[in-house]
Amino acid sequence: MAIRISSWLSRPWSLRSLLLQARLAFRLLREPRVPMVMKAVPLLALLYVISPVDFVPDFIPGLGQLDDLGIVLAALELFVRLCPGSAHTYHREAITQRRRYSPMTPTDDVIDAELNLVTNGGITTDCVDKDSMFSNSFPFLAAANN
Repeated sequence: MAIRISSWLSRPWSLRSLLLQARLAFRLLREPRVPMVMKAVPLLALLYVISPVDFVPDFIPGLGQLDDLGIVLAALELFVRLCPGSAHTYHREAITQRRRYSPMTPTDDVIDAELNLVTNGGITTDCVDKDSMFSNSFPFLAAANN
């Protein structure tokens, strides 16, 4: 067992990747574009760690702490995999470029649309508030244009 632990510790890339994963998860927790349901995964893992109910009781030396560590690592991995790909990519690149935290810019989610209405007189795209047929059919939309 000691050989296995020392060989794991001799690989700095595994510890570095673990720290990178934790840093990415922390950034994704702060990202507004990640749904709240997904943000509950690491919080539930933290609740499990502080909870007195465990799979393996904490009074068993070593094993009790290892199951807590396993749950936390699995929750972090699950959280990062469930996050939207665009947020994951954005924050991973920000970490590699050593940028400070900033939320994603909202420019990539804009939907530009034009409203075309078919009325008795043909297609209309302007003066919707003056169109009586539209105003009678959709008064809440016509009121917004006034």
